[in-house]
Amino acid sequence: MELQQKLVPTVRLDLRPLLIQAVRLLPLSQIELRQYLLQEYLQNPALEVQSDEEGPSLDELTTPPEPPEGEPSTGDDDEWLSQLLDETHYELPSPIEEKEPAEEEDWIWERRIESPRTLLDHLRWQIAMAPVDETTRSVMYFLAEFINPSGYIEETEEELAGLAGVPPEAIHQARQHLMRLDPVGVGAHTLRECLMVQLEALGQTDTDAYRILQEAWDEFVQKRWDDVTRRLAISPEALRAALEVIYHLDPRPAQAYTVHQLLYVHPDVIVREQDGEYVVELSREVVPRVTISRRYLRLLRDRQNLSPEERQYIRERVLAARRLLRTLNYCENTLLRIARYIVQHQRSFLEQGLSGLKPLSLRDVARALNLHESTVSRAVQHKYMQTPRGTFELRFFFQRRVSTQSAAQEVSATTVKHRIRELIQSESSQKPLTDEALARLLRFEGIQISRRAVTKYRLEMNIPSARQRRRMQTGFDDDTPCGGPG
Repeated sequence: MELQQKLVPTVRLDLRPLLIQAVRLLPLSQIELRQYLLQEYLQNPALEVQSDEEGPSLDELTTPPEPPEGEPSTGDDDEWLSQLLDETHYELPSPIEEKEPAEEEDWIWERRIESPRTLLDHLRWQIAMAPVDETTRSVMYFLAEFINPSGYIEETEEELAGLAGVPPEAIHQARQHLMRLDPVGVGAHTLRECLMVQLEALGQTDTDAYRILQEAWDEFVQKRWDDVTRRLAISPEALRAALEVIYHLDPRPAQAYTVHQLLYVHPDVIVREQDGEYVVELSREVVPRVTISRRYLRLLRDRQNLSPEERQYIRERVLAARRLLRTLNYCENTLLRIARYIVQHQRSFLEQGLSGLKPLSLRDVARALNLHESTVSRAVQHKYMQTPRGTFELRFFFQRRVSTQSAAQEVSATTVKHRIRELIQSESSQKPLTDEALARLLRFEGIQISRRAVTKYRLEMNIPSARQRRRMQTGFDDDTPCGGPG
């Protein structure tokens, strides 16, 4: 039998644990983060709640333990340091690994609230049983961490491949399997892809509905129904039947797993005015400070009473705890940087109120701070800022732009709404301002806006039309439908 050497290409999942953990922790609210730290505390004995006494410094965490006096140093110290610092490889844990129940009464924090089953839990359960090879399964676990609350993955396959250390083809293959789990369409990049996958799962690839999504997407989005019928050579009746099918699909497949229950709002960021400047700080009210147990660090120096297996276990626990602390530090710094940029950009709002609110997008912040747009999106989820003008969700400060005559002047949609409300409040009760009159006044002030946009903003604020306002003020009857053009 002849022996031969062959090069066999293999795909190896090479993930950075800090990145994976950051993707998981960035969107958590303070209550959710506290629950997460509770679970980590119960599973990792190397973690402890930080008291008034400071925990070990970073130098202590990166310095190998000294051998006892009289004992010669061995290469084990170098092994310790390399294991502690080498964080370029990450072995994905089993998502269905059973954990021993912990006694809640031993916990010093407030009893936690049991949360319902999450989308990530549901997907992990399905991925564990999916008929795929282990490499694809690991990539599917990786992709599941990047799904946003609506069920989409914002990063491109090339970006994900770079983060995971696998070819883009492996990401594409795993994502195709992921999108066909329940709920179908989760993990899609776009709405079009999400809806097409749902039709494919229903076996409707040869239908007019699928052809509309595949061949006439732009016309469908813009509701150019005549163009759709001409492009696909179908009748108006067939178009209506196809639209009925499309409208019954789920554009947000993860929405069913989104919990809209908020018992209390705890500000994550606190803004204080001090000597004419705004100081931005992170709130420490809910999330406790955790650190690495000094007892476990001392145990690492005990070479006589510990077996190699025990020392290895302690190393692994300390390494996991250190990674968690570094991830928490990254998430806090990211949130603080974003909050400071928002305060700097929206300073006029803090000083003037709604009239000073400026347009701002996730992309603006990402470019200014050299972050990925999806990182900014995750970091501001479920986060609140306490300011001298009240407590606001961080997403409140991200405002759409409205065009103006001056390129130097920026006006947000909320500012325009606020100005419309002011104009209506100061109008004559005998001659209320119509939407066209409001549009003219706003254009005179330099805000380029159409009557239709004014109507849209007025309806969003639940303000009646001009005729209805006149009727309420004078008692004159009017047959104008509620909410119609002013």
